[in-house]
Amino acid sequence: MSIRSHNPALSAALTAVPATFRSRLIKAYVDLKQNTLEGRHDPAGLATGKFCEVALRFLQQKVHGTSTPFGTESRISQDECRRLVAAPTTSGNESERVVIPRALDFLYTMQ
Repeated sequence: MSIRSHNPALSAALTAVPATFRSRLIKAYVDLKQNTLEGRHDPAGLATGKFCEVALRFLQQKVHGTSTPFGTESRISQDECRRLVAAPTTSGNESERVVIPRALDFLYTMQ
């Protein structure tokens, strides 16, 4: 069973996400699902890491107004997640500043 086809519902759900981030998030997510479905755990872990890195860049953009450019090495780190958590409350909602960065840190650590 293949899930690599374009998923319009997923694209529609992420319309508020800029295209630069949206396409990369969807690709990493679909790769993660496909590899998991096929029992390919190492590639699934790699896709999980890529998903986390793209999501972190998106949050950096939302909260700080700038993000680590694609093509530049980026790693999920507790320091970067703390930077998002410590951002002023006016720079994003609690999910963007606190909940999601902590979840990404956890997910990245588990992969």
